[in-house]
Amino acid sequence: MLNFYFGLSGRVRRTSATLGTLVLQALGVAAVYLWSMHVGIPIFDDPHNRILAPEIKPVFGLAAGVLLWSSSAVLWKRVNDVDEDLQERFTFVKLIYPMLAALYFAVIMIGDVRFGEYNADLAGIPLLLVWMFVIYLPPEPCENQFGLNPRSAVLAELEAAAHSSPLEARMQKIGPASRGANVPRSSPRPGSRPASRSASGVNHAMSGFGKRVRQAS
Repeated sequence: MLNFYFGLSGRVRRTSATLGTLVLQALGVAAVYLWSMHVGIPIFDDPHNRILAPEIKPVFGLAAGVLLWSSSAVLWKRVNDVDEDLQERFTFVKLIYPMLAALYFAVIMIGDVRFGEYNADLAGIPLLLVWMFVIYLPPEPCENQFGLNPRSAVLAELEAAAHSSPLEARMQKIGPASRGANVPRSSPRPGSRPASRSASGVNHAMSGFGKRVRQAS
């Protein structure tokens, strides 16, 4: 989990990268919102221009720093998972994304920043487009220089978990005789009647629904 959010090694699936970054954003917004409720003031002095209240800026800066590093780490590993034929073309995204994210957070942190007649929230549009682009790049189906295919790793973990389940372990301990296998008997059952022998030297044994079959002696 720590390597997923803060490490730069390995590969990350598209689904994991999508859910991971969405969870990070939700946690960051929740932290700032809970702090604003704790101090009893709104998050923005001016909601239209996204000017943060002075009491909110320290918490926002901390949350933004953690979110900046962790989301960049997740997207870094997502690029590691991209098809090898495309990785060289899009390696620059590993640096473009954190730069755009830092710009977006800085605009909100400074406050009262406008791009012409438009609000500073437009700074988040390039960040969103780059994120969506990286998320949906095709993955490398085989092992590459950054590690194994994370999809095959998940399947291997599920298979290992299935074989290590209590039921599977119990079935491995139980012998074939206890699972209903036919085991030859060295002696007849107690109280059973021996097969009758006729004058012709043929044993008449009982077989299924009272049928008598002829067995050569």
